[in-house]
Amino acid sequence: MFRSKTRNLIFPQPEHGRLAGEIAQRWGNDEFARPALDFDAFVAGVALHDGWSAWDTYVDTLGIGEMDAPTRFENLTQQARARLDNPISETIMHLHTLRIIGDAASRQPMRDECEARIEACLRETGIPRDTFLWADRVTDLCESMSFDFCFEQPATGTVKVFPTHESREPVSVRYEVDGRGGITLDPWTLREPAYTGFIFAFEADRYPERLRPVFVPYRLSPP
Repeated sequence: MFRSKTRNLIFPQPEHGRLAGEIAQRWGNDEFARPALDFDAFVAGVALHDGWSAWDTYVDTLGIGEMDAPTRFENLTQQARARLDNPISETIMHLHTLRIIGDAASRQPMRDECEARIEACLRETGIPRDTFLWADRVTDLCESMSFDFCFEQPATGTVKVFPTHESREPVSVRYEVDGRGGITLDPWTLREPAYTGFIFAFEADRYPERLRPVFVPYRLSPP
């Protein structure tokens, strides 16, 4: 879960995932291609990038940046063992998990589990790994924007993505979160000229025993 830096609110992991998926669903325009994958399965993989464990109350009460080392290790282990019904979605999920696991020697068993599932999914789909790695850059950008949004404070970031499937060099896409519901992208990578939506946060007092939802709108637009 994410604790807002400006209000007494908590954004649960599934809502963070939903925002990432909403952005992914609108990916693609005349300058930026969609991933060469079943698009619904790709979007589902982005939305469920933390695995089904993100819907578990035990995981959802663990604050981002607040976990001690053993708890974080267990949390990542659960993510590495997560499964999705669709092999395309699962590959998207596990490539994200590999990125956040990192290369620490103590986490190698997690990496091995992720890699084993990725290889199994690649065999099932018959889709080359490079195609998924192309899409993983899009996942990274969508997830990063959603991640920063849920802290409700100004933030910026840059992720390199390929504009087309034939591109040899990636393009740096910069996003900015203003902490008040606004998200900008430069260059603009989405199919609509601008987009508005919402996710839910919950009042932090007595969460999760008492769930008091708070409507949190967002707007995606060019700078």
